[in-house]
Amino acid sequence: MEDRIFVPNEEFDLEQFRAFAGLQKEQVTELLRCIDARLRRYEAGEDISGGGYLEGRVGIVFDGEVIAADAAGKEYVLGRDTFFGKSFFEKDEEPVFVSYRAAGDCAVLSMSYEHMITPCWFCCYYHSRLAFMMPDVNIEQNERYGI
Repeated sequence: MEDRIFVPNEEFDLEQFRAFAGLQKEQVTELLRCIDARLRRYEAGEDISGGGYLEGRVGIVFDGEVIAADAAGKEYVLGRDTFFGKSFFEKDEEPVFVSYRAAGDCAVLSMSYEHMITPCWFCCYYHSRLAFMMPDVNIEQNERYGI
């Protein structure tokens, strides 16, 4: 499947996602461009982690569910608005999950990790806000999944 640059429209209710809560549509559009956001759809059972797709990227389960597997083969179901990939679900700086696949038909919004944590040229408020909230999201998700 091919990525497409993500541009929000009426089809997507972005306020339901923690990363974009409280932002206006124009701000979200600019932020998504700034962090190189891309939307990709997957069919049931399709490998998400293969082919280097998440290399250096953070994913958000945008629609549907993603199955994450750890090195021992234990699987976790990640639901809508769950962040995964680079820096999420790490223990002692090692990734907890080694693979991701679509539980059913789903969509993943991926963003450049480097662009997320590095202020843009304009040091925009919403970009800074996203970088600031990431550690809290990471902690909350690790607790939710018992990591």
